[in-house]
Amino acid sequence: MFARVALLGLLSFTCAGDEPPTAAPSPAAGGPKAAEPPFEAPVIVESAALASEPKAAEPPPAPEAAKPADAASQDLTPRLAGATGPDAELFSRAEALRKQGDVMKMRQALLELLRDHPASPLVPHVYLTLGDESFKRGEMKNALQFFEKALSFPNDDVAAYALHLAGWCRMNLGEDEEALAAFVQAAERATRVATDQGRALARASILDSAFVYVRVGKLDKAPAFYAKATKGTGVTPDEALRRMATAAIDSERRDELARLCKTEGMPAWCAGPLDRP
Repeated sequence: MFARVALLGLLSFTCAGDEPPTAAPSPAAGGPKAAEPPFEAPVIVESAALASEPKAAEPPPAPEAAKPADAASQDLTPRLAGATGPDAELFSRAEALRKQGDVMKMRQALLELLRDHPASPLVPHVYLTLGDESFKRGEMKNALQFFEKALSFPNDDVAAYALHLAGWCRMNLGEDEEALAAFVQAAERATRVATDQGRALARASILDSAFVYVRVGKLDKAPAFYAKATKGTGVTPDEALRRMATAAIDSERRDELARLCKTEGMPAWCAGPLDRP
């Protein structure tokens, strides 16, 4: 039997044991976008062989895994509007199977798309779907590798979403500094997407960054940090700092927060969090 490499290794129901690769750097802002790199097709066994294997028991999501608070109320996943053809039909089938809860057949459809249509503009969306599904199942290392694969494509909407959830993956893996950088990069990339969804993703990325900022950052540096990080995102520094202050109290840093607020002259963003019992 042929060895399973690359993508098939990630499609197993258990997390990969190796450390995930380093996150791809965000392309510099401005200038024309580079042409999409050619897709290197993974080695894929015949779908019949995959289907004939015994289905492993699906593990529940890790109980300690943190997830975006608004994940259920807001779908920030980028879509490729107006896609037609056999690749689009496969992707639509995969999405339908996902909604039905048939993860195995969903993955088979996505594998078929990657195998038969390696140049499809839907390829980065395939990686997002696979990463999103792994993330929801609590498979953080698998999800992170899919999101990093999506980052090899220049699409700003794809990259922003991949970076946003990569931030959550890294936070759950204890890689807090990398998580904070991913959230900030996600917000920056999302500001280039001139849609309501792009603006919502920029906002979510900045606000979600507060949860990890209090794990790695000095609270007295937070006002300067968010004065810069919020530019162009639609989030005011006060909104981000209020979220940070709440997270600081939840992380048992109330006294440190109180000292900061006193130094800052008790700004409005301090009042609500400090009034909490």
